[in-house]
Amino acid sequence: MIVMKTPIILGVSLAIAMVSLARADQSITPFTLGVVDAVFGFCRHVNPAGAPAYRQLRVAMIGKQSERKLEDFTHSAEYRNAFTVVRTVLRDGLPQNQALKACQDIIPAGGRR
Repeated sequence: MIVMKTPIILGVSLAIAMVSLARADQSITPFTLGVVDAVFGFCRHVNPAGAPAYRQLRVAMIGKQSERKLEDFTHSAEYRNAFTVVRTVLRDGLPQNQALKACQDIIPAGGRR
């Protein structure tokens, strides 16, 4: 059962962020940034070799935003709540090997190591 949880949780987390972006006509919100940062931060932790690819995916998802805007978002309660919930769900109780595979699977084939 846990084996299936990791890819599902990562997929659902990214889907939530993508739906939020689509609904807002590609405008990032603190919530969306919190979800994206939690997922890619988690993946950078379990798969450090993929860090450059996760940074590229983050930029692709959130688009070009001012550093000031992103900084302001990271200090909001909405960001912190989304980040904390997603990070906690991903971190707690997931087998390391399954988390690694799930994180590797979200990297496009050309960016995998």
